[in-house]
Amino acid sequence: MKKLIYMIENFFIERDFDRFDLQYYFDNNADIEIWDITQFSNSNFSRLIKPKDEIKKNYVKKFKSINDIENALRSIDNTKTLFAAEITFDIRTISIFKLFSKYKIKYFVNSGALITSDPRYNKKNILKRFKLLFKKEIGTIINYLQNLLLRIFGPRFFGVSDVPIYFKEAEIAEQREDLNRKIIGKNTKIILSHPKDYDTYLKCKKQNSDQYKCDAVLIDQMIGFHNDNIRVGEKQNSEEWYKSLKIFFNYLKKNYSIDTTICAHPRSNGEINNFISDYPIIKNKTPDLIKNCSFVICQNTSAVTFAALFNKPMIFIYNHIEMKNKSSKIDHAGRVDFFASFFKKKPISIENLKNLDLKKELKIDQKSYQDFIKKYIKSWGTDKPKSEVILELLTSQS
Repeated sequence: MKKLIYMIENFFIERDFDRFDLQYYFDNNADIEIWDITQFSNSNFSRLIKPKDEIKKNYVKKFKSINDIENALRSIDNTKTLFAAEITFDIRTISIFKLFSKYKIKYFVNSGALITSDPRYNKKNILKRFKLLFKKEIGTIINYLQNLLLRIFGPRFFGVSDVPIYFKEAEIAEQREDLNRKIIGKNTKIILSHPKDYDTYLKCKKQNSDQYKCDAVLIDQMIGFHNDNIRVGEKQNSEEWYKSLKIFFNYLKKNYSIDTTICAHPRSNGEINNFISDYPIIKNKTPDLIKNCSFVICQNTSAVTFAALFNKPMIFIYNHIEMKNKSSKIDHAGRVDFFASFFKKKPISIENLKNLDLKKELKIDQKSYQDFIKKYIKSWGTDKPKSEVILELLTSQS
């Protein structure tokens, strides 16, 4: 039996099971393992919030050190194993990629196709970049400088061979400036593909999900509880953020008779329930809710993918926490500005609504939606699910 191993650097949760389409592999008698290297790749692992819906089946294996990973790699049959490297190539993980090269492991990486892949996202002038950098913890600063050297000298200098297989998921892959592109070489097999969210969209599109009909949908981003922010030492005032959100929801209800449903973040542990109790909060049904809503309220979230595909109006929001927090290590307001600008929008301050024209805000610029889909989601012709392509690779492994 051929084996497929997903290597991940975040806790494996129910959403990951669905996004990786693991049931499809199980149904086709593939031998599946999940290698969770979260503890190895995160120096501040003890501070991360562990999700309550983490999957702890026998096929999920955890690794704490590079020695553990190397011992496991030595024991596999690399002629019958394919690795899905769902990890970022950088200074934290370079030792793993060196082991892949050393043991001639067949693996693939994905280009990434999110709007956050755009080189204009988070773009700042040099002075602002360094101001934000040196607010971060010393470990983050050291990693940044080491990655700079890795970018300059290239992976081959450090003993990393060409990646065997590269899934190019959209046009943006040719523009992004991340290190993953550095491991592509003349020996790399490039496969035109699309992001996993597009497969999720196709499934959702076919399903009858009328039970999720709603007015407005908020895509929650776990302000104050998101591990991506915890990793860089970012602290946010959750209470203030959710307080202003609730006032905004009440405003929509009073002035427009609009009820808001909250899409809980897939990695949340119900933290938002401690702040908002008067509006429905639903987890792991984001595509279904967006498909059946009137409009989407968001910030800088990858869920805009589903809003664009289902052709839903979007409004982008922020408040004083993101606009005026000078101690922040992340340019939150700048990120929301960039997301909104792609759809010809300007973010709304939910603490200053006296001039809000909701009808105007809900107009869709169709060309921007089409451009977004072509650039970030569906650049090529195939609708074949990525899991089918991967299974074909697995069965051809020799």
